Amino acid sequence: MKFRNKETSVILEPRSAVVENQLRNSPLYEEYQEKAVSEEKPLERMNKSELLALAAQIGVQATEKATNAEIIALIKAARGQ
Repeated sequence: MKFRNKETSVILEPRSAVVENQLRNSPLYEEYQEKAVSEEKPLERMNKSELLALAAQIGVQATEKATNAEIIALIKAARGQ
C-alpha cells in the first residue's frame, strides 16, 4: 500500500503495519494507486517508446520502424476504437 501527501505529493510506502495505519488515519495522506501508462496520457501525446511499450503490453506487434501514427492506429484497432 502506498500513500500520497496531499500537500507535497510525496509518495510513501510504509514497511510496517503500524506506520501504514498511522498514514491511513492521518488527514495529510491519502491512499495512492499508480495509473497505467495508457491512463496517464492520451495516445497522441505519448512518445514512440511509450507507444511501443503499450503496444507490447496489450499484445500488439509494432516495429521500431513504424511511425507513431501507425502504432496509434494498431493500438486503437486492438482496442476496437
